[in-house]
Amino acid sequence: MKCLKCNIDNSEDSKFCQNCGDVLSAEITQDNQDNVQADNQSVPQQEVFQGEQPQAEQTSQMYTPYQQPAAEKQPTSSFFKQIPPKFLKIGIACVAVLLVLVIVIAMLPSGGAKLPENSILFAYDKVSGQTSVIVNDKLLKDKIDGEVDENAVNFDNDTSAMLTDEGELYYITDKVVKVAEEVYAYVLSDSGNAIVYLDEDDTLSLYRNGKSEKVADDIIYSDFVISPNGDSVGYRGEDDIYYVYSNKKNTEMGEDIQIIAVADAAKYIYIMDKTSSDLYLINLKKEKTKLGANIDASYLGLNKDYSQILFSTDGKTYISEKGKEKVKLGNGHMLPALKHYRYSNGYAFNVSNLLNNFFVSAQMDVSYINSKGESTSISTGVSGLDFSKDNKNAFFTSGGSLYKKSSKENAEKEKLANDVKQFYISSNGDSVYYINDDSELWYKKGSSDAKKISDDVRSMYITSKDVVLFLTDYSTSGILYSCTNGKTKNKVADDVFSVRTTYSAAYYTVENGTAYDLYVSNGSAKFTKILEDVTIRSSY
Repeated sequence: MKCLKCNIDNSEDSKFCQNCGDVLSAEITQDNQDNVQADNQSVPQQEVFQGEQPQAEQTSQMYTPYQQPAAEKQPTSSFFKQIPPKFLKIGIACVAVLLVLVIVIAMLPSGGAKLPENSILFAYDKVSGQTSVIVNDKLLKDKIDGEVDENAVNFDNDTSAMLTDEGELYYITDKVVKVAEEVYAYVLSDSGNAIVYLDEDDTLSLYRNGKSEKVADDIIYSDFVISPNGDSVGYRGEDDIYYVYSNKKNTEMGEDIQIIAVADAAKYIYIMDKTSSDLYLINLKKEKTKLGANIDASYLGLNKDYSQILFSTDGKTYISEKGKEKVKLGNGHMLPALKHYRYSNGYAFNVSNLLNNFFVSAQMDVSYINSKGESTSISTGVSGLDFSKDNKNAFFTSGGSLYKKSSKENAEKEKLANDVKQFYISSNGDSVYYINDDSELWYKKGSSDAKKISDDVRSMYITSKDVVLFLTDYSTSGILYSCTNGKTKNKVADDVFSVRTTYSAAYYTVENGTAYDLYVSNGSAKFTKILEDVTIRSSY
């Protein structure tokens, strides 16, 4: 059976990949993958903000799952060692995931209230062979030799771990720090405080507080996780034995298991039995509590400090807190519809409590689940979803129509518009912009009638200042306009190739031969050119 994550062949009865430790699934076929691509066409689409040529449009502004290229097997001197050249087990949703999660994540929130707080962009200059770094709307002085191969960001999008095409690992905040050379796999902690990485000498190291410390030697698998603040690491060592490194000590946890996650100070360690797929909470004394039997490993979710875990078994979704008895949340496979998540051996969400949130299932059904685990149905079969900042109202598309519905029990949904293919809500949730099937951009506030803003609109983007940016007359580029509070549109620039927005900044690129000029603003419609003749890679 071939692993979808690192492309390594495994025995047909294997449940976990022998190389990367990922869960194997026989249900993922090419037909299934084609169906995912077809389903994603109904999701609001965005311009690609990277690369040298126009690419297929991505689904949603910052939550699109990244399908990693299949890795080729590489000859090595280590027995059974396969080094996937592009496989990095980074803690962000940019690795190939199982079919059901691809569907779920493709329709997570995309509105203005859910913009990422920060962003880090990488701009490569072919002439100099160097990469510039832009943090929010600021261009850093330090440059990097080489081009970005892979990068990851933390929960707040203000810290990045970046690997160049030459295997050099960098740590980026408001400055650029070179961490190590000849690195081929790494994980950035959720907080961004640390990086665990594996080099070509098979040494696993932990970078934190400005220096690296050795975790273990002779590590031949890129199968490791890091705690939220980066003080603890779980990894697979020699002879398929798993260890936890915490407080500068390695503790053997056992074999025939998979370490799913490790909390700070190794307070909570989640493992899965490779034979039975049973889920356990274990501590460094190897005292363990069984949380669930025969779980579906493609549905695992953690809160910010890993004290809560979501999991599915027997077609139902449960939550357990601090190892206590599991509580059923509902039928089917469900995950919170939250903006921040990262992927290594599961999803981690940047909230203290996974409950009191909207949840979405693999069937695109949306529910609101309160602190007691009680569920209120919002809608079935949605194709787009956002919600107000206070979590009191959901906005969603279903059957082509745009609706608003309160999270209160027995609330009625309110139809806002018909034939909607993309929408954004304002930061306070009182108004909505949407593009209909005729490529018209409309604005609706409260109960007032909708107002048309523009024709021939390809896509739109909203900033933290509630400025909507949108492209019209697009072929290989288009005209960029801005609009605030539904007022008359204002032209920003011609020949715009792509646009991105975050809570702290907005960007657009203009094609310049085989490269691009990059413009930036602080979220307003006033942009400044900061780089010329570069190719762009975003970190979110």
